[in-house]
This record gives sequence, C-alpha cells and structure tokens, in this order.
Amino acid sequence: YSTVPLQSVAKPKSLWDALFFDDRQHNADKLYHMMYGNEYAHAKKREEEEKKEKMRRRIQAVSVDRTQEASDDSRTPKE
Repeated sequence: YSTVPLQSVAKPKSLWDALFFDDRQHNADKLYHMMYGNEYAHAKKREEEEKKEKMRRRIQAVSVDRTQEASDDSRTPKE
C-alpha cells in the first residue's frame, strides 16, 4: 500500500461541488492510489494532459475549418 497522500481527487469543499461529486469514483481513485501509489497519480495526470491536448486539437481544427470557409467565401465571385 502507498503512504503517499491522495491528491488526484479531493473531496468537495463547497455545497455546489458536493452536488456533482461522484463518491464511487472517489472511492475507486482512493483504492487505485493505495494499490499503485505514484504510478496511479502519474497515469491520472497524463490522462488529464491527453484530454486537454485532444480538446486543443479539436479547437484548432475548427479554427482552421472556419478560416478555410472564410477564405473560400471571399474567393466566390459575386453577381
């Protein structure tokens, strides 16, 4: 078992956060953390980074598409 404190998922601090808090996920995270320690923390951090990178790529792709559409519209001959 790991003696490193669980930092990946904290208990909610406000009533609003508590309304949307997933207790099952928190308990699962605690179990995985106790079993795998820092390896679990690194995996969770990497997972979050991958989600952010994926979202950034999606935003960038949408931006490129919109720029391309604007460019195509400006080239269309007007009557």
